[in-house]
Amino acid sequence: MPKNLVIFDFCDTLVRSQTADEFVHYVTEIKDIKRKIVSDFIREWSNKFKIVKALNFIFPKLNINKRLLLFKLRGISKVELDTLGEMYARNVLREKENSSIIDRLKEHQKQGDEIVVISGGYDTYIKHFMKIYGVDRCICTNLKYNHSGVFTGFIDGVDCLNEEKVSRLRSSFSLENYQQTICYSDSITDLPILRACHIGIVVSYHYRTDWANEMGLKEIIIK
Repeated sequence: MPKNLVIFDFCDTLVRSQTADEFVHYVTEIKDIKRKIVSDFIREWSNKFKIVKALNFIFPKLNINKRLLLFKLRGISKVELDTLGEMYARNVLREKENSSIIDRLKEHQKQGDEIVVISGGYDTYIKHFMKIYGVDRCICTNLKYNHSGVFTGFIDGVDCLNEEKVSRLRSSFSLENYQQTICYSDSITDLPILRACHIGIVVSYHYRTDWANEMGLKEIIIK
Protein backbone atom coordinates (compact mmCIF):
# COMPACT_ATOMS: atom_id res chain seq x y z
CA MET A 1 0.00 0.00 0.00
CA PRO A 2 1.43 3.46 -0.91
CA LYS A 3 2.64 5.49 2.04
CA ASN A 4 1.18 8.78 0.90
CA LEU A 5 -1.04 10.21 -1.80
CA VAL A 6 0.77 13.17 -3.33
CA ILE A 7 -1.23 15.70 -5.36
CA PHE A 8 0.44 18.03 -7.84
CA ASP A 9 -1.11 21.03 -9.50
CA PHE A 10 0.13 21.31 -13.09
CA CYS A 11 0.24 24.91 -14.35
CA ASP A 12 3.03 26.97 -12.77
CA THR A 13 3.79 24.04 -10.48
CA LEU A 14 5.09 21.14 -12.58
CA VAL A 15 5.52 23.41 -15.60
CA ARG A 16 6.12 27.15 -15.77
CA SER A 17 3.11 28.03 -17.85
CA GLN A 18 -0.63 28.57 -17.74
CA THR A 19 -1.30 25.82 -20.23
CA ALA A 20 -5.02 25.83 -21.06
CA ASP A 21 -5.08 28.98 -23.18
CA GLU A 22 -1.56 28.35 -24.43
CA PHE A 23 -2.65 24.97 -25.81
CA VAL A 24 -5.50 26.59 -27.74
CA HIS A 25 -3.07 29.12 -29.25
CA TYR A 26 -0.67 26.27 -30.08
CA VAL A 27 -3.35 24.30 -31.93
CA THR A 28 -4.68 27.32 -33.84
CA GLU A 29 -1.14 28.13 -34.96
CA ILE A 30 -0.34 24.55 -35.99
CA LYS A 31 -3.60 24.24 -37.91
CA ASP A 32 -3.36 27.82 -39.21
CA ILE A 33 -6.83 28.67 -37.88
CA LYS A 34 -7.08 32.37 -38.74
CA ARG A 35 -10.82 32.75 -39.14
CA LYS A 36 -12.67 34.62 -36.47
CA ILE A 37 -15.72 32.95 -35.00
CA VAL A 38 -18.55 34.24 -32.88
CA SER A 39 -16.76 33.47 -29.62
CA ASP A 40 -13.80 35.64 -30.72
CA PHE A 41 -16.04 38.66 -31.28
CA ILE A 42 -17.83 38.05 -27.99
CA ARG A 43 -14.50 37.82 -26.17
CA GLU A 44 -13.07 40.94 -27.81
CA TRP A 45 -16.13 43.11 -27.24
CA SER A 46 -16.66 41.78 -23.74
CA ASN A 47 -13.06 42.60 -22.83
CA LYS A 48 -13.34 46.02 -24.43
CA PHE A 49 -16.30 46.95 -22.28
CA LYS A 50 -15.01 44.99 -19.25
CA ILE A 51 -18.06 42.73 -19.34
CA VAL A 52 -16.02 39.56 -18.81
CA LYS A 53 -14.19 41.15 -15.89
CA ALA A 54 -17.50 41.97 -14.24
CA LEU A 55 -18.95 38.52 -14.92
CA ASN A 56 -15.81 36.81 -13.64
CA PHE A 57 -16.12 38.83 -10.44
CA ILE A 58 -19.76 37.78 -9.99
CA PHE A 59 -19.31 34.21 -11.27
CA PRO A 60 -15.61 33.38 -10.68
CA LYS A 61 -16.08 29.67 -11.41
CA LEU A 62 -17.29 30.22 -14.98
CA ASN A 63 -13.86 31.19 -16.40
CA ILE A 64 -15.61 32.85 -19.33
CA ASN A 65 -12.50 33.92 -21.26
CA LYS A 66 -11.09 30.41 -21.04
CA ARG A 67 -14.32 28.90 -22.37
CA LEU A 68 -14.68 31.42 -25.19
CA LEU A 69 -11.12 30.84 -26.36
CA LEU A 70 -11.52 27.04 -26.18
CA PHE A 71 -14.53 27.24 -28.49
CA LYS A 72 -12.10 28.13 -31.29
CA LEU A 73 -11.10 24.44 -31.48
CA ARG A 74 -14.66 23.31 -32.19
CA GLY A 75 -14.88 20.79 -35.02
CA ILE A 76 -11.46 19.17 -34.54
CA SER A 77 -11.56 15.41 -34.07
CA LYS A 78 -10.62 13.77 -30.79
CA VAL A 79 -7.92 11.77 -32.57
CA GLU A 80 -6.31 14.91 -33.96
CA LEU A 81 -6.54 16.85 -30.68
CA ASP A 82 -4.95 13.91 -28.90
CA THR A 83 -2.06 13.93 -31.39
CA LEU A 84 -1.67 17.70 -31.03
CA GLY A 85 -1.82 17.31 -27.26
CA GLU A 86 1.09 14.88 -27.34
CA MET A 87 3.06 17.23 -29.59
CA TYR A 88 2.40 20.15 -27.26
CA ALA A 89 3.46 18.12 -24.23
CA ARG A 90 6.70 16.89 -25.76
CA ASN A 91 7.73 19.89 -27.86
CA VAL A 92 6.57 22.80 -25.71
CA LEU A 93 5.94 21.77 -22.11
CA ARG A 94 9.14 19.73 -21.72
CA GLU A 95 11.04 23.00 -22.27
CA LYS A 96 9.00 24.67 -19.51
CA GLU A 97 9.07 21.99 -16.85
CA ASN A 98 9.90 23.06 -13.33
CA SER A 99 12.88 20.85 -12.57
CA SER A 100 12.76 21.48 -8.81
CA ILE A 101 9.21 20.20 -8.50
CA ILE A 102 9.77 17.39 -11.01
CA ASP A 103 12.61 16.25 -8.72
CA ARG A 104 10.17 16.30 -5.79
CA LEU A 105 7.78 14.13 -7.80
CA LYS A 106 10.55 11.62 -8.57
CA GLU A 107 11.56 11.51 -4.90
CA HIS A 108 7.98 10.73 -3.86
CA GLN A 109 7.90 7.94 -6.43
CA LYS A 110 11.11 6.46 -4.99
CA GLN A 111 9.52 6.50 -1.55
CA GLY A 112 6.59 4.46 -2.84
CA ASP A 113 4.05 7.27 -2.73
CA GLU A 114 1.17 7.41 -5.20
CA ILE A 115 1.08 10.45 -7.47
CA VAL A 116 -1.92 12.22 -8.97
CA VAL A 117 -2.10 15.45 -10.96
CA ILE A 118 -5.22 17.54 -10.42
CA SER A 119 -5.52 20.50 -12.76
CA GLY A 120 -7.78 22.91 -14.58
CA GLY A 121 -5.60 22.29 -17.62
CA TYR A 122 -6.89 19.96 -20.31
CA ASP A 123 -6.50 16.19 -20.13
CA THR A 124 -5.63 16.21 -23.86
CA TYR A 125 -2.00 17.13 -23.18
CA ILE A 126 -1.49 16.65 -19.44
CA LYS A 127 -1.90 12.87 -19.72
CA HIS A 128 0.90 12.76 -22.32
CA PHE A 129 3.26 14.93 -20.30
CA MET A 130 2.77 12.88 -17.15
CA LYS A 131 3.33 9.56 -18.96
CA ILE A 132 6.92 10.71 -19.47
CA TYR A 133 7.31 10.46 -15.69
CA GLY A 134 5.28 7.32 -15.24
CA VAL A 135 2.22 9.05 -13.79
CA ASP A 136 -1.08 7.74 -15.11
CA ARG A 137 -3.49 9.32 -12.62
CA CYS A 138 -4.50 12.73 -13.95
CA ILE A 139 -7.72 14.46 -12.92
CA CYS A 140 -8.17 17.40 -15.27
CA THR A 141 -10.69 19.51 -17.13
CA ASN A 142 -12.05 17.32 -19.92
CA LEU A 143 -13.12 18.30 -23.42
CA LYS A 144 -16.56 17.34 -24.68
CA TYR A 145 -16.91 15.36 -27.92
CA ASN A 146 -20.00 14.40 -29.86
CA HIS A 147 -20.97 10.84 -30.83
CA SER A 148 -18.73 11.10 -33.91
CA GLY A 149 -15.66 11.95 -31.84
CA VAL A 150 -15.59 15.61 -32.82
CA PHE A 151 -14.90 18.36 -30.29
CA THR A 152 -18.04 20.37 -29.50
CA GLY A 153 -16.21 23.46 -28.29
CA PHE A 154 -17.29 22.93 -24.69
CA ILE A 155 -15.85 21.61 -21.45
CA ASP A 156 -17.27 18.27 -20.41
CA GLY A 157 -18.84 18.87 -17.00
CA VAL A 158 -17.33 21.23 -14.44
CA ASP A 159 -13.99 22.97 -14.84
CA CYS A 160 -11.53 21.25 -12.50
CA LEU A 161 -10.71 24.25 -10.30
CA ASN A 162 -11.12 25.44 -6.72
CA GLU A 163 -13.46 23.23 -4.64
CA GLU A 164 -14.02 20.96 -7.64
CA LYS A 165 -10.47 19.64 -7.17
CA VAL A 166 -11.32 18.56 -3.63
CA SER A 167 -14.56 16.96 -4.77
CA ARG A 168 -12.85 14.95 -7.50
CA LEU A 169 -10.00 13.94 -5.20
CA ARG A 170 -12.43 12.53 -2.64
CA SER A 171 -14.57 10.79 -5.25
CA SER A 172 -11.54 9.20 -6.93
CA PHE A 173 -9.54 8.02 -3.90
CA SER A 174 -10.23 6.41 -0.55
CA LEU A 175 -8.11 8.86 1.40
CA GLU A 176 -8.24 6.78 4.56
CA ASN A 177 -6.04 4.21 2.81
CA TYR A 178 -3.06 6.55 2.88
CA GLN A 179 -0.85 7.62 5.75
CA GLN A 180 -0.91 11.22 4.55
CA THR A 181 -2.10 13.39 1.71
CA ILE A 182 0.37 15.98 0.42
CA CYS A 183 -0.43 18.75 -2.08
CA TYR A 184 1.85 21.00 -4.12
CA SER A 185 0.45 24.12 -5.80
CA ASP A 186 1.50 27.65 -6.69
CA SER A 187 -1.94 29.25 -6.61
CA ILE A 188 -4.10 30.79 -3.91
CA THR A 189 -7.09 29.46 -5.87
CA ASP A 190 -5.96 26.01 -4.73
CA LEU A 191 -6.41 26.84 -1.05
CA PRO A 192 -9.36 24.39 -0.81
CA ILE A 193 -7.22 21.40 -1.76
CA LEU A 194 -4.07 22.65 -0.03
CA ARG A 195 -6.01 22.91 3.23
CA ALA A 196 -7.89 19.64 2.67
CA CYS A 197 -4.61 17.69 2.68
CA HIS A 198 -2.50 16.80 5.69
CA ILE A 199 0.39 18.80 4.23
CA GLY A 200 -0.05 21.73 1.85
CA ILE A 201 3.07 23.01 0.11
CA VAL A 202 3.00 26.29 -1.81
CA VAL A 203 5.34 26.65 -4.79
CA SER A 204 6.41 30.30 -4.92
CA TYR A 205 8.68 32.10 -7.34
CA HIS A 206 11.51 34.40 -6.16
CA TYR A 207 9.92 35.47 -2.86
CA ARG A 208 7.62 34.27 -0.11
CA THR A 209 3.88 34.82 -0.30
CA ASP A 210 1.91 36.35 2.56
CA TRP A 211 -1.07 34.05 2.11
CA ALA A 212 0.99 30.86 2.45
CA ASN A 213 2.37 32.04 5.77
CA GLU A 214 -1.02 33.25 6.99
CA MET A 215 -2.59 29.86 6.23
CA GLY A 216 0.20 27.96 7.96
CA LEU A 217 1.32 26.25 4.76
CA LYS A 218 4.81 25.09 3.93
CA GLU A 219 6.54 26.85 1.06
CA ILE A 220 9.14 26.15 -1.61
CA ILE A 221 10.86 29.19 -3.12
CA ILE A 222 11.93 28.77 -6.76
CA LYS A 223 14.68 31.21 -7.76
